[in-house]
Amino acid sequence: MKIVIADDSALIRQRLTRLLNDLEGIEVVGEADDVPVAKALVETLKPDVAILDILMPTGSGADLVPELKKIEPAPKIIMLTNHPYPETRKKCISRGADYFFDKSTEFQKVAFVLRSMIKAACEKPSMLSVDMSLPEKDLEREVANQCAAFGTVKQVNLHLCRGSPLARPFAMVSMEVHEQTERLAAAFGRHALGSSAIIFLRQANISH
Repeated sequence: MKIVIADDSALIRQRLTRLLNDLEGIEVVGEADDVPVAKALVETLKPDVAILDILMPTGSGADLVPELKKIEPAPKIIMLTNHPYPETRKKCISRGADYFFDKSTEFQKVAFVLRSMIKAACEKPSMLSVDMSLPEKDLEREVANQCAAFGTVKQVNLHLCRGSPLARPFAMVSMEVHEQTERLAAAFGRHALGSSAIIFLRQANISH
């Protein structure tokens, strides 16, 4: 899980980085001390989670939230602030923040939330809903279309297991850039296998 931290306090950034780098499966990939740099890092690095302060030079982390949520794939956003007022919490959550914590009393909750995210992803892998009745070429295109939110799809190899009713059908999906493949795999609760992400498939509910 990739993390970007945005806080104008170098001390807070260092403290968070030490805390999070000790957690298995978590990597702090970028740090920012103001709003424009934070936005640029999230757009470039495509982290799974962005941890934002509210009061920063050249802007507010609260105002940045809706902009970050427009990015595909959108990161989870954790607000970490010394200004935990109810109206500020309401503003951030209404704009799309996933969590809101007080630096002085809830700092450790950041690690707890991230561990919970990793545990949930490992225990409950997601599946891609598609129309399994489609011809294989059409099904490949459907899988590619749904994975395109993570970048440029390079190749899709289907393993439909139609001769084995107990086996689950899946697709091996390779993206143009390996980092995109890793993000795609992580989104479905898995690790990339070499150059491919394994995506299990299930029949979508088709309404006529």
